[in-house]
Amino acid sequence: MDDISLLHAAVLAAVAFAATFVLVPPSIRLAQRLNAIDYPGPRRINTQPMPRLGGLALFGGLIISVGFELVGEIVFGWSGFYSNSGHLVINYPGVVLGLAVMVLVGAIDDVHQLSPVLKFAGQIIAAIIIVMAGVQLDQIKNPFGAGFLYLGWLDYPLTVLYLVAFANIINLIDGMDGLAAGITAISAIAMLVLAFTRGRLEV
Repeated sequence: MDDISLLHAAVLAAVAFAATFVLVPPSIRLAQRLNAIDYPGPRRINTQPMPRLGGLALFGGLIISVGFELVGEIVFGWSGFYSNSGHLVINYPGVVLGLAVMVLVGAIDDVHQLSPVLKFAGQIIAAIIIVMAGVQLDQIKNPFGAGFLYLGWLDYPLTVLYLVAFANIINLIDGMDGLAAGITAISAIAMLVLAFTRGRLEV
């Protein structure tokens, strides 16, 4: 882990945090305008009305920070995920499209309360787009010995299942204000440390 890489990551983290922080108030106002509000009730733990659509601010922070990185790499010649991902066959615009579909499904659900079938179908479509863009769980650590287990054709359905399950896990723990964002932040920091220790800048 060299100082330049640490500085690079720190700058991106600061951009992402600042962008998300700035976008939270507009997302709250939009939620209030659209009545995307969790009101207190017997099945909820919040004691005051809580606006939804916080995912829009998180997604906006992601898009702005990735855009910032791309401009730096293309215009200023920075070394980063885009310039260091030649060994990966990943269509990054396709990944962003899949994420955008996932966020859109969540936002529509926040406003109109989609049926479970429609919501699940939308999440599957989003996950399929991401998988088709090249993000796949093609191998896992062998739990019974050394090396890895290669999944073959199973990597496609298992990756879709993983992405949909992860999205719903975050939804299920989003019962307290800031809980989902906090757990996601902890997960992101853990992934950042793993990526640095393995020299995977594109991750």
